Amino acid sequence: MFAPGSTITLRRAEKLFVLLFAASSMLVGGCRRKETSSPSAAGRSFSDGVAERLQQELETAQKADPREADRVKAVRPLLHCVEPITRTEWRARFGYASSASGDLPISVSAFNRFWPAPEGREQPKTFEPGAHKDVVQVSFSAVASTAWCLGSACVVVNARSTPCRPKDRTALK
Repeated sequence: MFAPGSTITLRRAEKLFVLLFAASSMLVGGCRRKETSSPSAAGRSFSDGVAERLQQELETAQKADPREADRVKAVRPLLHCVEPITRTEWRARFGYASSASGDLPISVSAFNRFWPAPEGREQPKTFEPGAHKDVVQVSFSAVASTAWCLGSACVVVNARSTPCRPKDRTALK
């Protein structure tokens, strides 16, 4: 593409990176906009196996403490959107949905944690009934994934996840 020893401006390098990133996205599974809590090939992104590993960890926790697992299964994480903070750092904005009839306390544990560590990142510890968007924001590397495991589900996101709309970006907490 470029002759050995040729120079490239920063602006051209950025454009080239964007084009190469977009092309590689298409090869790795397309431009995914919907996150799922179940592991699948379409759910793979920069970190192959993350969703599967987190699901296995949840299943292990459910077997170790079935009573707690049953108590918290009414709550699940939701991705609101992701947005760039800098060229190398992104922000994920998460919410949750609870079908419980009342407030449900869930401390930072296997059933309310972020990945990668630290597990506690100022996420709620009491979950009200209904859907609640943008309750916690987490920064992550532009070339990695992050996840919130809550109740009996995890949502794994990366820079290709649902982008924030311009009106969402102005409403930062």
